[in-house]
Amino acid sequence: MMKGAIFDVDGVLLDSMEEWDRLGETYLTCLGIRAGEGLADTLATMSMEEGAAWLIRHYGISRTVEQAVEEMAAVMRDAYACRIPKKKGVENYLRGLSGAGIPMVIATSGDGDNARTALERLGLWNYFRGMLTCTQVGAGKNRPDIFLAAAKILEGVPEEIWVFEDAPHAAATARAAGFHVAAVKDAQNARQEAQLARTADIYLKDYGDFEMFRKKAGI
Repeated sequence: MMKGAIFDVDGVLLDSMEEWDRLGETYLTCLGIRAGEGLADTLATMSMEEGAAWLIRHYGISRTVEQAVEEMAAVMRDAYACRIPKKKGVENYLRGLSGAGIPMVIATSGDGDNARTALERLGLWNYFRGMLTCTQVGAGKNRPDIFLAAAKILEGVPEEIWVFEDAPHAAATARAAGFHVAAVKDAQNARQEAQLARTADIYLKDYGDFEMFRKKAGI
């Protein structure tokens, strides 16, 4: 019997991953520099600091790494405040869960201020009891800390709670901790789709059929 839900943000509530993929190109455009081919792939495995250092070296940008990181962060703040859309159909699920009396909490490894800004703009924030970030709990989603902390807010145990995730490592962590997992398809994780589907109790290619989920979750 489902008694609570935990939602990731990027790729689950928000269709934001394309903005992250394009960050290097967008930043260069702001500086009047044309990005080379394959830039997104080059930066994909780098942290923002590593990516900033690479851009400075490769394009001869007159910035320190710290300055470039802050400017790139400003690009993303603007994206969350103005451009990033909600995931198609997700509000159908949020309305359904809310209508069934299922409490919900956000658990994100991203920036909490950016997430809240976008969710308030899109009318989704009020569906949730609150939000936890990995920074707050002091651990990434390779450990279950954030999910267990969210479960306390929901006043439930893992076996009664569903976690909505798009990242394979996060889905695996939640599942190993005893949570049910609804894996959400996102273009960025297309290469890991089979792994994500195997990890989850249910794999959502989209948010189109809430009744199917309702039956599966025992609401």
